[in-house]
Amino acid sequence: MSLSSLRGRRVGVWGLGIEGREAVRLLRAESEIVVVDDGHGGAGPPEAAEFERISPDRIGEGDVDVIVRSPGISKYRDDVVRIERLGIETQGLTALWLEDQDPARVIAVTGTKGKSTTSAVCASLLRAAGVPSMHVGNVGVPPTQAPDDVLTVLEVSSYQAVDMRVSPRVAGLTVLGIDHLDWHGTVERYWADKVNVLAHAALEVAVIGPAVDRDAPMLAGISAGARRRHVDTDRVLRDLLPEHADGLGGFDAPHLRDDLAIAIGLASEVTMIEPTHVAEVVANYEGLPHRMQTVARAGGVTYIDDALGSNPTATVAALHASDNAPGRVLIILGGRDRGVPSTPLVEAIVERRDRVVALTMGETGRQLAPLLAAAEVEVVGPLADLDSAVRLAIAEAAPGDTVLFSPGAATAEGEGNYATRGDRFTELVLDANH
Repeated sequence: MSLSSLRGRRVGVWGLGIEGREAVRLLRAESEIVVVDDGHGGAGPPEAAEFERISPDRIGEGDVDVIVRSPGISKYRDDVVRIERLGIETQGLTALWLEDQDPARVIAVTGTKGKSTTSAVCASLLRAAGVPSMHVGNVGVPPTQAPDDVLTVLEVSSYQAVDMRVSPRVAGLTVLGIDHLDWHGTVERYWADKVNVLAHAALEVAVIGPAVDRDAPMLAGISAGARRRHVDTDRVLRDLLPEHADGLGGFDAPHLRDDLAIAIGLASEVTMIEPTHVAEVVANYEGLPHRMQTVARAGGVTYIDDALGSNPTATVAALHASDNAPGRVLIILGGRDRGVPSTPLVEAIVERRDRVVALTMGETGRQLAPLLAAAEVEVVGPLADLDSAVRLAIAEAAPGDTVLFSPGAATAEGEGNYATRGDRFTELVLDANH
């Protein structure tokens, strides 16, 4: 099923976030829209008021032909499973859009972490090489907004990947950790849903990051007809960074070096990437908001917003990136518990216990505090909230220290998203140091 096939049909739109609103915009002129309202999305945008509403538990055969399901609504929810048993398909907008595309005009990027940087850099490399391109997808820009004459670099979350029935010609896998178990149910299903981006016959090249084990069993889900290109970061950068380049700029951290190398691997499957193209992108790279973003330096203290580090895999990478900091790292941790194992994060902190102070908050903070304290890590908390943690970190930091907000967990219900928390962290830091 494709997006174009929905014209003239009775379409349920479930969830009125970015993708849901885009589905309404695209379909309202030629389809009959019904808003599927489970009571959690509020009234939605003003334009949604004109449409019929129906509760998912009241949907029966014939009520809608198909449902466009927002990414936040798990395919495995009981009400979704019940509806699909009636023969009513539920699909994500990204998967529907992809079915209408020429596989050669899309590069897809997925992974537990690193997909945002990798896909953004890939699009930049393509533009530097003269190929019009646009970074879309999980970055917050629906792919339906990309012009027809550009190559789309599609950032794909596991929520979006699960519905895909086609693959682009080239796709990349950055890192496979553990996340979103509250949505997928099990680790194995999470991995399978991620790899589904690379599972279908149109895929010709799978570009796989160096952090993914070549023998990882989940890679069996990659299309058998695809060539696997395992990235060797040192080799890629040695071959494509010109001698006159002044280091790696914003890509000095190990995980960012890997992201850059994966992006080069993806882009080079489309066009010739020259050293000058890489040098241009490195020189102009400013990083992504809320991903290891230095928001202030004051009193000899560096303040880093890594709010996008919303699972243990990302926070471990943030700790690695902070290893060369001159003083202590005061790391602010915690948030909503999604059932993701914290063992790798605990191990990474314990390895650095002589120079790390953990300020913990939220559900996962309450779990981490005793584990870290038992391993002789200096722990402050659990604290009431982010405001308390930031203010205490500012008060405790000494010249040479780094205050790192990398929560390793999702944002608590009712507190917005990672950007909300990152903005609040920055606001508190700047207010205290103005």
